[in-house]
Amino acid sequence: MSCPTLQPEIIEIAEYSSSRLGKRLRLDSVKSLNYVPADKRLADATTAYRIDGVAKGDDCIIIISPPDFPDAVAENTSGAAIAQSLLGATLGERIGAPLLADRWQGRSYALFPRFSGFSDNRVVRRAQILWVTPAIMNWLQRGFRQTAIERGTEDIHSMFLVPLAVLTGDDDMPPMIRDAARAAESAVSGGRVKLVTCLAHNDFWLGNIMFKRTAIPGMAPFGGQFKVIDWAGCGAVGYPGFDAIRYLLSAFRRNSRRDQWLNSYCDATDLSQADIAVGCLCALGRIGGSLNQFPKARFVDLAQAFYDFLEWNGSLNKLSLLSSER
Repeated sequence: MSCPTLQPEIIEIAEYSSSRLGKRLRLDSVKSLNYVPADKRLADATTAYRIDGVAKGDDCIIIISPPDFPDAVAENTSGAAIAQSLLGATLGERIGAPLLADRWQGRSYALFPRFSGFSDNRVVRRAQILWVTPAIMNWLQRGFRQTAIERGTEDIHSMFLVPLAVLTGDDDMPPMIRDAARAAESAVSGGRVKLVTCLAHNDFWLGNIMFKRTAIPGMAPFGGQFKVIDWAGCGAVGYPGFDAIRYLLSAFRRNSRRDQWLNSYCDATDLSQADIAVGCLCALGRIGGSLNQFPKARFVDLAQAFYDFLEWNGSLNKLSLLSSER
């Protein structure tokens, strides 16, 4: 075996993992998948490596934590386990769970099946998105119904007003986003929106939706059998609508399809657009309160994207009307 460009720990992890999996991995095939330049990577970013199997179906991806953040992969795998436990067997099948997870000299790592993503070809990618979106949105709706918890007045402060205060008190936020958070505070305090929490992935975009590879490249999404990966930031006490809108923002440009799918989500979850607006603002506040290594400028851009979506489809106007009621 000769892999001179790889760090020694990757060779050891690959050898150990192959033994654990019944010698189904080709140790001479390990290849780095880290395409982001070092100066642009987040400090807590994990690194990934591909390793081929003896058979194509055995191909794997090794993901390992950086030395300064040894629990990064463990947080991913524990988040996936939490999601599976809350969703149950049927819905939990869509969770991209690891084949095995362990530690090497204190750093957590995991082996995942090798999946495929959406096509790089714009035309094919568009067709894939149109085809698979109904299955993805249906799964999100069913996941909400499975994990939703209605909250009482005792939860208002900690679960809703505290994250909203993060946005209203953030001088880096554009004034209109802070005003929207204030409107949400008023609506929540006045009991004019539903106070609900649910399981949330919190980074539910196209790049975290994968598919089992097929013999014909690009055909996997048309089977609708997707997997959701990267559960490091998930929360059992999340907010409705955040994952759905995050997906729609990544899948569609500003058009009627995004509105149609949001309306369908509201109908299926029995939530109003104002309820969804409050949920998204609370989710942003929760994220903003614990950015860790996530760049502040990128967070502000994310908040702006959500604001633009909610403002364009009228959700914030409905929230503003509720907040002004006496």
